[in-house]
Amino acid sequence: MIHNVDYSDLKKFHKILYERSGLYFGESRFEFLKIKLLKRMEYIKNNNIENYFNLINRDREEFQNLLNEMTINETYFFRELNYLETYLDKIFSKQIKDKQNIKIISSACSSGEEPYSLAILIKEKYPYINNRIEIIGIDIDSSMIDRAKKGEYREFSLRVTPKNIIDKYFNKENNHYIIASEIKNMLKFYKMNILDEQFKGLIEDSELILSRNVLIYFDSESKKKALDIYYNGLSNNGILMLGKSESIFSVNNKFKIVHYPQVIFYKKEEKKND
Repeated sequence: MIHNVDYSDLKKFHKILYERSGLYFGESRFEFLKIKLLKRMEYIKNNNIENYFNLINRDREEFQNLLNEMTINETYFFRELNYLETYLDKIFSKQIKDKQNIKIISSACSSGEEPYSLAILIKEKYPYINNRIEIIGIDIDSSMIDRAKKGEYREFSLRVTPKNIIDKYFNKENNHYIIASEIKNMLKFYKMNILDEQFKGLIEDSELILSRNVLIYFDSESKKKALDIYYNGLSNNGILMLGKSESIFSVNNKFKIVHYPQVIFYKKEEKKND
């Protein structure tokens, strides 16, 4: 039986998670933190909270396993499709005329549904330019990155995907749908934290950064850091795409807001020197 986990224990675990990953759990979410913590401890049959804290301090793999437990990875193909289509029709169509190559970043890509969806849409709308497109998915959860690289999905992940798209871009094997190699080859996936130094180099000169429902895990200080990293990584006139319920102006006013029907984007628009 696992020993009792009290408030001081949760504060310690919150502190180490925040310092190493930027993930923030306010006290209102301590019950969630406790549930996930106990679930992981039960799985590895460690029933002492102090021993487990010492374990994640010295064992990078177990710290990563706990981190994986903390993130919510519910996603599916073509989620909030109007955002992706608006970007491709209104902005991407202009970017490909001005740039030889286009780099797109999907941060917190989970098991890959979001960047694969975008790759499929690009293939459908602009079939002859896929060799000019670099799509990179990153996630802090190593198990999700492994799944994204594999590119195998259950029917539930395709629940809003049109049948003609499934038939064209997926191969069915038993109960799995495997993404076609022509789409898989358009993407690269990395296990990474968006606050890592290496992320700054990876996203340099990006035309689009998807960060939908990522910043909800961060406090104001970490949000500011993340948004500064995004801003610096985007090329001039590059686009940041957030979740429809997210806003950034309380922590960052560098971006210019761009409105379309039922869609809002944030654009990096550098001021020209006089």
